[in-house]
Amino acid sequence: MTTKLCVERLVERARGMLRNSGEFDLATLQRTFVLRANDSLVSQLGPGLIAAARAAAPGVRLRFVAEGEEDVQPLRDGRIDLDLGMIDLPDSEIVVEQRLAAQPHLVISRRGRTEAPFDAVLAERGLSRDVVAVVPTPTAALNMVLASDLVCLTTSGFAARVTDVRPLPVPADLPLRPMAQAWHPRFAKDPGHRWLRARVRDAAPTG
Repeated sequence: MTTKLCVERLVERARGMLRNSGEFDLATLQRTFVLRANDSLVSQLGPGLIAAARAAAPGVRLRFVAEGEEDVQPLRDGRIDLDLGMIDLPDSEIVVEQRLAAQPHLVISRRGRTEAPFDAVLAERGLSRDVVAVVPTPTAALNMVLASDLVCLTTSGFAARVTDVRPLPVPADLPLRPMAQAWHPRFAKDPGHRWLRARVRDAAPTG
């Protein structure tokens, strides 16, 4: 890390301390927040967050950065402000499951994993699926699905924003995968940061 970057981050931390102790005026706040999330979450949360910032805090800029390794260091050293994402069937439907399992599957995994909770559901019924490819992001998966006969499991919120594919419900009760936002403790009482976290909660899908 260069000396310049170290100084800039120290200055930003000092400003954060001053924000905590001084008066807070959202309308005059001049600040850039960096949020790390995959493109599915950005597409779902981004429009609402941008609209909230334009309406209440026109001096706030939101910079979304792509997910990488699950590493907390960027939160520690101030490179990102918020980390968004995953922090950690009746018998009559078996025929439908078999039909779904028989299709060539595309899996979304930034770590390159070929298995997901859906595979455990299939295994309980003596089924397995043919995973022919793995991609790191939902947008990459979408582009591949549009150009092929592959099927891909994704969130209903992301699928609802796509007009050229036919979304189908998964004929199984999949385990819930909790979504969360994470931040460094130094921002716990930062009024601007607290405002951002509240807007993320407002924009997050509930279903």
